[in-house]
Amino acid sequence: MSHPTPQDPFEPTTPLPPASPPPYDAPPSYQPPPYQPPADSTTPFPPQPYAPLPYEQPYSGPPATGKGPADHLAYPQSPAGYPQGGAYPPPPGYAPMATGPATSGWAVASLVLGIVGVLIGWCTYAVIPLLAVVFGHIGLNETKRGQKTGRGMAIAGLVMGYLVIAVTILIIVIVGSLGFMGEFDTAP
Repeated sequence: MSHPTPQDPFEPTTPLPPASPPPYDAPPSYQPPPYQPPADSTTPFPPQPYAPLPYEQPYSGPPATGKGPADHLAYPQSPAGYPQGGAYPPPPGYAPMATGPATSGWAVASLVLGIVGVLIGWCTYAVIPLLAVVFGHIGLNETKRGQKTGRGMAIAGLVMGYLVIAVTILIIVIVGSLGFMGEFDTAP
């Protein structure tokens, strides 16, 4: 007895379409109908050709005699014996922009650390404001010698750094004194 051959599950049961698509039939090109004037030709203004304008002559420039309507706008004539003046001299080239001394990086760092110290310096035991004070003094020395600019930034960083350090020390003293006093007030 013969067994039927099993069919492959991956082979399609219907034949596949051809690999290339059928040729494309282009639609016939569109030809618009020719223009037909309306049957009712009672238009109120029929088209008429334009008449030539009386002033259609090529422009020949200003009059050479100096008696034209815009003579008051012309350059004044040079006196005899002097060279004929013309246009203004050409503008000079652009000069490079003058640059001053650079800004002190220490002053910028002091300002940034002073701002950060005011915002979160209370949590860092005044380490960030202490750096702001140190960098501020270095930046202040650079600006005193005239090497660099940024004196205002260095001073602002110093002020904020010292302010945060003072408040931090005040908080430590107050909390410490309260804790110290609370230790003696305990009753058995």
